[in-house]
Amino acid sequence: QMGEITKLYPENSALWKLYQETFENLKKNSHLSVVQGVLLTMGHMGMRLSEKGLKSALNISNYVDWAIRMYQRGRVVTTLAESGLDLYLLGRGWENLPAAGLPNVHRIDDRIPYGDTLAHMADARINLNVMPGFKQGTHDRIFNTLLQRSVPLTDSSAWIDDNYTDGVDIALYDLDHLEKLPG
Repeated sequence: QMGEITKLYPENSALWKLYQETFENLKKNSHLSVVQGVLLTMGHMGMRLSEKGLKSALNISNYVDWAIRMYQRGRVVTTLAESGLDLYLLGRGWENLPAAGLPNVHRIDDRIPYGDTLAHMADARINLNVMPGFKQGTHDRIFNTLLQRSVPLTDSSAWIDDNYTDGVDIALYDLDHLEKLPG
């Protein structure tokens, strides 16, 4: 997804550098939202944008959000797969992970309508989630998992921390301590 940035901005342009460095900063600090990452990176770069320019920069940052989410999903799935747990993956892009070739990693399907995923959620005891780059809210996958009588296994957010109890109605993992995830 970061390749999409190159289509929008010439490589090594100021905005291209902003998004590349934002991605690196988000890799280093998983607790930052994408907006916080963009603003932090702008500060480090000494970059100043008009209000209109800032709105545009934040709008395009959805590519960074997708890229960092795919990066974190890769780390999470690799950690679980290398631990020997059986994983059943649904959706696109999983085939790009080196862990996808492990014998305990199974592909259910590629891309299906979201409504059709509910039956798969109901079949699963645990549904894995990696939160998008907003850190105050939650994802509808958490609610849908619970409605299907399955346990969401997810990284946290302020809203999740305020509304759920780890080990009671949700299972949480920390992106900064994935070594604990298989347990």
